[in-house]
Amino acid sequence: MVDAAWVLPDACEATLAEAHDWVREPFLEWLRERFDGGRTYRYHLEIREGTASVSRR
Repeated sequence: MVDAAWVLPDACEATLAEAHDWVREPFLEWLRERFDGGRTYRYHLEIREGTASVSRR
């Protein structure tokens, strides 16, 4: 956590642009669709030679 703020829904995408995928993607999808219940999001973390990459599965 670096910062916290009240942000209008239209500004959330820009505000979260630098957030990690696993934070940004589920939140923005919920804002767009306002779905009830839960959803499953899967991410794969791979570390090679000290460099980490994350991809959505």
